[in-house]
Amino acid sequence: MSTSPTAKQLFGEKIWVTDPVPGANTPAGFFPYNNHYFATPETAKKVAEIIEIGCKFDRGSCKVVPVNDITDWQNVPNQMIQTPNGRTLNAGLDAEFFDDFSSIDLVNQAFTAEVQVPFVYSPVPDASTPGLKPTSGSQLMIGKVGAIAMQADGTYWQRVATAKG
Repeated sequence: MSTSPTAKQLFGEKIWVTDPVPGANTPAGFFPYNNHYFATPETAKKVAEIIEIGCKFDRGSCKVVPVNDITDWQNVPNQMIQTPNGRTLNAGLDAEFFDDFSSIDLVNQAFTAEVQVPFVYSPVPDASTPGLKPTSGSQLMIGKVGAIAMQADGTYWQRVATAKG
């Protein structure tokens, strides 16, 4: 069973909105919300890309839409992902899958249940992976043919054979 990357490894230091503290300015006063319901726009964009790749949706088909999904009084909108199969997902909660589940198999199951389409996530090789040579900056892998993998930014990875001697 493969280990899942953490949310911090995938999305960086600022995964969820913390300033201002997400909450509602209600007639009774301020009520704070769990900030994991509030992905940053950058995190939401990456989660949408992960869903596109994992579900084999067309690139750019998952749209990030800011919505006050909890109350009309929110001071920060939720970043919601609209999928081509008609689902609307909370990007913050979906990013949290990578912290909630240590196995990639459980992450795959969680996304499959959430999106209601088979989902398979594969970690992307980086420059430290033996036998791989990046042609430019690394992004999420979106396709693989033989020993060549295409990434989301259009660059390619190719397995390079090393001469022994």
